[in-house]
Amino acid sequence: MLIGRLDFAEWFSVSTRFVQAVTALKIDREQIQRRQTLTARYNTLRTEHTSQNSDVFPSLLTFLELPSVKGLWEPTSTATKVTNSSVLAGRRVSSVIENLDKKWTDSLPSIKLDVLKTIRWYKLGYVRIMAQALNEAGQPLPSSLITSITPPGSITPAFHEEIKPSDINVNDPSTISNRALNIILQQYSTQAWYQEGGNIREHKDQMAGEYLSRFPRFSVYWYNVLLQSLEVADFSDGPLETTSKRLDKLGANFSCGLCETGDKRFRLSTLVSALLLFACCDDRG
Repeated sequence: MLIGRLDFAEWFSVSTRFVQAVTALKIDREQIQRRQTLTARYNTLRTEHTSQNSDVFPSLLTFLELPSVKGLWEPTSTATKVTNSSVLAGRRVSSVIENLDKKWTDSLPSIKLDVLKTIRWYKLGYVRIMAQALNEAGQPLPSSLITSITPPGSITPAFHEEIKPSDINVNDPSTISNRALNIILQQYSTQAWYQEGGNIREHKDQMAGEYLSRFPRFSVYWYNVLLQSLEVADFSDGPLETTSKRLDKLGANFSCGLCETGDKRFRLSTLVSALLLFACCDDRG
């Protein structure tokens, strides 16, 4: 009789865990469907933003994990771990977000603010990686700028690690203004970004939101090459687009120094673009 009781208790425990597992899987599937419901709204928001700005935009995965968005697809009843009582009570989570239109409209100001904070976090990551590379090369940025970029509590992301939604701090403690961040990242010299085994690319190409999974490296070597090209033209470092146009206006009056004829001339911007395109950076970090 005792054995029978033990067998029944064991069976009850196993069956309860089984029901829990099945219920959790069902909740996961329904949450996925709820998340997918927000995809169209995400695409609309991203299109509206990128049509007006050249900023990076959070990936869909990151977007869904923003505090203001997560509250739409993750109901309070499933925000905590499923318990025996909830399973036995047959609690069910709908795959449909009720009153989504109203909830979206009400949450939109907060959602847009979280998106802007995320974009700022991405930009801070780029500037911090650049500042760290320059400092290690003995070319530190001004101390006041460093203080505003990396105050106590800030983190410089690793350039080779996958960016996870949990890494993003929408309340980053940095004090640098968004305008100052944009000025730094839009300078001609900040084309010196590259992924491992890849070519130098300007940061806005590296910051393609849907595909940004890892921060690129910043090459101090090619940063200095870009600055030297500006010195040749007697230009100061300025916005990429306007500086490139100014360089083009100088005409084809520059030699690469490697051409067989020796007298072949190019635009300075053409020479720089060729250098960046074919640069092998694995040993130039």
